[in-house]
Amino acid sequence: MIQSFLPIVNFSNQTLILATMPGVTSLEKQEYYANPSNHF
Repeated sequence: MIQSFLPIVNFSNQTLILATMPGVTSLEKQEYYANPSNHF
């Protein structure tokens, strides 16, 4: 089973951001958009 990054929680937060599951490469490197095929 694939698990995502841990949430960043601060009790003064007022915004919730939802996103898709990071890819396997990003999860292995513990970094969003870590896959070299992501072109920005």
